[in-house]
Amino acid sequence: MKNLALALTVLFMCAFAGQADAEKKWSFELGTGGAYNFDTNLVIDPGNGEKREDFTAQYDNRPFEDAFYYMMRVGMWGGDGNAWELELIHHKLYLTNPPDSIQNMQMTHGYNLLTINRAWMMEGDYIFRLGAGIVLPHLEGSTKSGREFEGEEIFGQEFAFGGPTVQTAVSKRFYITKTIFANLEGKFTASYAKFDMEGGGEVTAPNIAAHAILSFGFDYARD
Repeated sequence: MKNLALALTVLFMCAFAGQADAEKKWSFELGTGGAYNFDTNLVIDPGNGEKREDFTAQYDNRPFEDAFYYMMRVGMWGGDGNAWELELIHHKLYLTNPPDSIQNMQMTHGYNLLTINRAWMMEGDYIFRLGAGIVLPHLEGSTKSGREFEGEEIFGQEFAFGGPTVQTAVSKRFYITKTIFANLEGKFTASYAKFDMEGGGEVTAPNIAAHAILSFGFDYARD
């Protein structure tokens, strides 16, 4: 997964470099919203003789509890009205139906989705997006025996390189000034993550979600 993260970064830099001569403007956005998580299969395999759980998981999003749900995005727009973007969605999952062997399980510091997007500006300031990238989950929780879930420490925080994610989205920009805009967006994501537990064992936690996001941003033109 480390190699995948590096490849993703290199791909993004190459995409931007390829547009350098024709590029017209950057865009920056920051927003919040929420998501509906569809039921998905969750596998918790603690190992060490503890019970393996394989069941249909149900999640709450709770976007404004603990760490907020948010979206950050930077894009480079060419003269053809198309863009390459780097996007981070700080998605959140709270397991609402833990089995008897699990004390609790939540990802309040993020089922983070980092993607490279291709975006197309349509008539009327509508934007269509397709993206692909990686999941960086920060899992918190423990089994009834007291064993905790863990991730890999990155930048001083416990995250895990979980697996791939893809997204598709449609949004509408509303320009407040010539360069400042509000953006309403509907997004669909499908993700797969697998990560380790403390002392052995692993968790497999795919996620399928529909997102609604309100963001604000600005265009910075380079003449």
